[in-house]
Amino acid sequence: MNKVLIILYEGFTEYEYQIPVLAFDHYRVPFETVGVEAPHVTGMMGLSTTLSKTLADVNPDVFSTLFLPGVDSSKREKLMSNEHLLDLVRLFDRSGKIIAAVCGAPAVLAQAGILTGRQFCSEIDAHPVFEQATSLPHSAVRDGHIITGLGARIFHFTTLLLEAVAGPEEALAYKKWAGI
Repeated sequence: MNKVLIILYEGFTEYEYQIPVLAFDHYRVPFETVGVEAPHVTGMMGLSTTLSKTLADVNPDVFSTLFLPGVDSSKREKLMSNEHLLDLVRLFDRSGKIIAAVCGAPAVLAQAGILTGRQFCSEIDAHPVFEQATSLPHSAVRDGHIITGLGARIFHFTTLLLEAVAGPEEALAYKKWAGI
């Protein structure tokens, strides 16, 4: 079974975290949520949480999947400059592990250089980091081991992510449940 590493940061989008986590829990996909730099983070809508670990405390070898929920646009550039996070994204990419990012978080993937020559979707209409990638007008896109999606269509994104970590039967059941 896959184990998902979820990274939270200041300005994370709460529902883009919570909906996939509920699906993971329902389909018994193990996951761990850690803070990117600090164990205490506050989401875009004010939800505060304290986590037991930060990225520095994690062994990436025990995870098969990396998941980045969306991020408030006012916090995105700072997140995109976090070298520890960018290095982790590159490590997962080199290993061929699943990397999933929704809403504005695909900009982190592009900043890490892993969207070059790939198809993706994001809530961000235009950003220089996306120049070497192909944006598609879809709700969610899987290009190899990279999954991206629109926050406004979180159930579509969650279906692709669930298919990657739990299998097609679970994804189909979830899709039916979500009515998509």
